[in-house]
Amino acid sequence: SAQSSLPHVKFPLAPDKLAHGSVYFVLTWFGWRAFHFQSWSVFLRRNALVLAFFFTCVYGVTDEIHQIYVPGRTFDLSDMLADAIGAALFLPTYWMFLRRMATRPEVPSSVN
Repeated sequence: SAQSSLPHVKFPLAPDKLAHGSVYFVLTWFGWRAFHFQSWSVFLRRNALVLAFFFTCVYGVTDEIHQIYVPGRTFDLSDMLADAIGAALFLPTYWMFLRRMATRPEVPSSVN
């Protein structure tokens, strides 16, 4: 506690960037669910994946702009990039899930 700076382990990717990516991955998933399972618009349901990605990225940009006005916080382009990468990683994850569900063998239902 008497040292002016503590030694730290070098990560290839900063832990806060992993946190940004993870949070925006989940946010994209929630956005997809919101668009996909709504009953108001067929357009929103059909384009749920693209819209979730777009709105999550826009939210990341506006969040970084908002931080300009918060004391002690700054705009960080690398945070914005980590947000967009996290959102983008949801897309192949979703497609892999769909592919896996399509190749899953049909389970017969039991009739009582």
